[in-house]
Amino acid sequence: MKKSLSFHFIIFLTLTLILFSAPPAHASGSPFDYRLEFDPADLKLVKVENVNGVPFSAAIKNISTGREFEYFTGDFIGALEVYAIDTMQVELRHRLSRQRYLLALPINRVDSYAERSFKDKAEMDYEQAVLFYKSGDSSGAIELLKKAVKQRPDFEDALFFAGYIFHESNYYADAFDYYTQVMGVNPRNYKCLYNIAEIQAVNGKVNDAVYTLKKCIRIRPDYGKALTLLSRINEDLEAKKKKARAAKEYSATRDREIATLKKAVAQYAENIKQLEAALEAAKKTKGDTKTIASELSRYKLLYNNNSKTLQDLMQK
Repeated sequence: MKKSLSFHFIIFLTLTLILFSAPPAHASGSPFDYRLEFDPADLKLVKVENVNGVPFSAAIKNISTGREFEYFTGDFIGALEVYAIDTMQVELRHRLSRQRYLLALPINRVDSYAERSFKDKAEMDYEQAVLFYKSGDSSGAIELLKKAVKQRPDFEDALFFAGYIFHESNYYADAFDYYTQVMGVNPRNYKCLYNIAEIQAVNGKVNDAVYTLKKCIRIRPDYGKALTLLSRINEDLEAKKKKARAAKEYSATRDREIATLKKAVAQYAENIKQLEAALEAAKKTKGDTKTIASELSRYKLLYNNNSKTLQDLMQK
């Protein structure tokens, strides 16, 4: 019995010595360790990924080890918590001391992001303008398009859309101005060339319209709208040429008729004058007045009819 108690006492003593000889609680690897296994200065923010325009994850590289991983908010890099992911920086916090470390994007990536954001804003204004236009608010659409173009002067779609809205509203000068800017950005925009030709045709600049349409067709030979408009303009030009020829021919014929009528009227007037003198002489000599009076009446009728015709013809 004494031997058994001695044995248990030895075991108890051994366990007690093992427990109290264990390393202190703050040794490396314990939950109360404030030390880091790496230098935070070795961490570099490589890029920030966005989802629906909101920072979502960050690629962080340890330049000492060369290893790179993708982290999300709440992840840990050793004892450092990924506390916040922003557009151009990431905030890390020590899980115990809560000391803050900031990782920023390299300056070239910051510039790239700024440029991309600038363009994205122009795109957003353009898309909003489309919605305004579809809802019937053309004025609101134009204002948004002006903002988009101010941000991106080479924004071809926004320039063309603004021109189209003005064109549709018959503000041809404004439309032409925007279309001209489109052609400065993209000289091969055949749809813009067609719209310019339409404005030129409406303003009576037919030769300019034909020239523009031919440029359009050289770029896009199968563009039906341009082919149709060019055909219609050519038909109108041909009809005008025929009309001009007809008018010229009519004018020549009219001139000839007027000249003939003037000559006839003058001759009838002379005949009337002579017959009136002859009638007076016959009356004095008691000669035949009946024949002279009949002839005089006939010439007066011819004179009156031809004078009326001449007057009508000259008034046309």
